[in-house]
Amino acid sequence: MEIRFELLGSATDERDEDVESLHAWLAGDEGLRGQIRIEGVKKESPAGAMGSSIEVVLAVIGVSGALAQLPPLYAAWLTGRRRGRSARLTLNGLTPGQVERVLGALGPEATWQADLTGTQLTLTGLTAGQVTRVLAALPDPGQEHAGESGDA
Repeated sequence: MEIRFELLGSATDERDEDVESLHAWLAGDEGLRGQIRIEGVKKESPAGAMGSSIEVVLAVIGVSGALAQLPPLYAAWLTGRRRGRSARLTLNGLTPGQVERVLGALGPEATWQADLTGTQLTLTGLTAGQVTRVLAALPDPGQEHAGESGDA
């Protein structure tokens, strides 16, 4: 499973700083090393510009138990961060049942938008609490049933 974290809103410099901070926070966590691959996806710089910054933090999860560590880590990172920042999460590799579970975890608040394409679900406009609920609702890769279709 892949999870892409993008931060939305506010000035570009502040957003870039927050994405760099999230990347460093997750990549530096000893508990995630060897269990979740954390990558910073860089945005392209305009021609002639020096350097580039991280635009998206990508977490690739394939080890049982590793996913459970993400919600508290994300919540801890948020402590002291700018208020009012919304996020976009792109979740790759979900079954229909998993999509239903994730959407159910968001509750009735209409502050977000969802786009489903095949096994990829993109959620835009999520609050910090909603991101944490989505991460907590995701299935652990080691506990998924091979034949799960998610259809009720």
